[in-house]
Amino acid sequence: MSVDAPEPKLFDLKAALSGRTFATETVTIFLDEDAMYNYARISQASDLDPASKEKAAERDKLLKFLQAIAIKVTVRSVPQDQEETIVQELVEKYPPRYSAIGSELPDREANAELNAKLWQLHIVKIEAPDGSFIVPNEHDIRALRDSAPRVALETIARAINELNTKVRSGYDTAVQDPDFLSQPSPTE
Repeated sequence: MSVDAPEPKLFDLKAALSGRTFATETVTIFLDEDAMYNYARISQASDLDPASKEKAAERDKLLKFLQAIAIKVTVRSVPQDQEETIVQELVEKYPPRYSAIGSELPDREANAELNAKLWQLHIVKIEAPDGSFIVPNEHDIRALRDSAPRVALETIARAINELNTKVRSGYDTAVQDPDFLSQPSPTE
């Protein structure tokens, strides 16, 4: 007795990839280091003396000020090939140089350009407190990286890294989900 095998269905991988979406995350940064410092200082003092209405009022005033100057940065995940293309272009533009003992010499200009281009891929929007925004170019990214407070840059870098981590975590969790694993393949 012969069992007829089902006719295979063709799958259009290119069409599936063309509908691909990318994760986004919006983080808040502040550019006024003095205001951030004073908010931390007064918050700590207020925590030590919760009965002080004066300290609570000062903390609330600083918080409102920080909220009024908050800048929102939206980042997104990007295809790996786009990052690899940037790296390859820069390796060609800035070939590695080596010391007399054979170790690779650091190249600050190449590193700055690499970081600016990678951040430009990931940062899709920078929004001012009034709602106006820019889609940053490489010069905007360099200005941000050169002048923003370290904590703001760390916040953006962490958001970019967390996108990759959460995408990976979501994938790992989904493929191990018992409901997903217990479903028969459509071709079976």
